[in-house]
Amino acid sequence: MTWTCFTDENAITNKLNIDYRNELVKKLHISTIGEKIKYHRLLNGWSQFQLASKLGLSKKQGRYLIKDYETRRLCPPPELSLKLAKIFRIDTKYFYDNYYEFLDSNYSSKILNWRKKYNLTITDAAKKIHVNYVTWSSWEKNKKISRENYEKLKALGI
Repeated sequence: MTWTCFTDENAITNKLNIDYRNELVKKLHISTIGEKIKYHRLLNGWSQFQLASKLGLSKKQGRYLIKDYETRRLCPPPELSLKLAKIFRIDTKYFYDNYYEFLDSNYSSKILNWRKKYNLTITDAAKKIHVNYVTWSSWEKNKKISRENYEKLKALGI
């Protein structure tokens, strides 16, 4: 009788590769999303066009989009961030910036708790960042917050 050990060697190898790459990124002081994309693209030996193709982007769109992410400090939207993470076999939130991390958190509770902590009505809280009652109220019900308003909330310490 032959015994076979079923281990997922790929999962173990991928975990080691992810840990190694994350440490390397820290040592190289790669901090922006664009620098991370470029690092992983070059690590795989791909051109910007090749990466764009792997992401399913058109030739024209992809060429400029990857370049913009790498050089203009633009952040890919969450859907594209997930595709990048899958292609590079890394954590799904690796390419998120602080704004997307915030949107991916339980931000409605953070906003509500901050308002209650300072004993503010919705109207009072909304006035602090120059939005109306309906806008603030919708955030507490988990409606999406614009990047601009996120920056205002961040300045309040939320």
